[in-house]
Amino acid sequence: MEYAETVKAINHLFTYKIFDRQIYHKVQSLFSNLSVRDAAGIFCDLSNEAIFGLYLILDDLKTTNEAKEHIIYKYYGLKIKEQASETIEGSLVEQILEDYKKTSFLALESLIVKMLKEDRISENYFEKFKGSFDREIIEKEIYSNSIRSKIRGKFPLSESELLKLFEYENYKLIEDALAQELIECSALPLFRLPNKGDKNKKIKTVLFNKATKLIEMKP
Repeated sequence: MEYAETVKAINHLFTYKIFDRQIYHKVQSLFSNLSVRDAAGIFCDLSNEAIFGLYLILDDLKTTNEAKEHIIYKYYGLKIKEQASETIEGSLVEQILEDYKKTSFLALESLIVKMLKEDRISENYFEKFKGSFDREIIEKEIYSNSIRSKIRGKFPLSESELLKLFEYENYKLIEDALAQELIECSALPLFRLPNKGDKNKKIKTVLFNKATKLIEMKP
């Protein structure tokens, strides 16, 4: 069976959102016709109904982990889009954590990081994330989350907070704080003109120039 026909057949099986063991066996048979490459990329061509249906049988489905990881990532992407509010519901976060514990799929970690960047997860889950995912990555995003909250509240950043942002190379947040004049006066001298071979020289130069202008504006 050709790839396009296989996709069409899988989508058709889940058209009416009905699931039973017979459908599982049909899906398994269709997946067995796919090459490793096609199985990994099929999530792009499956209907939303098929993605939701496949998620229910993913544990039993005999296919590559790469294919499963792509399907589960798309599944959660669709579930997140369904959320009307800014903050993702706790039950969905718990579900992601449970699936990560079961699969260790990096796609789920990247999904959590993405939601942290978008400030869509309650801080009630932050400690759980530190114990579940790569601690360094999660701590960086949690810290950035707290700084974004501080900037939204119009609270100036301290020297220690600025140094931490430099450590994390979060120049976007530093630039946002400078643009809103939300860096304490005592912290402005921390900006330095980078040397010729310095990493991120361009953005560091931009930040130094902006900080220098703020210093010159101060009485």
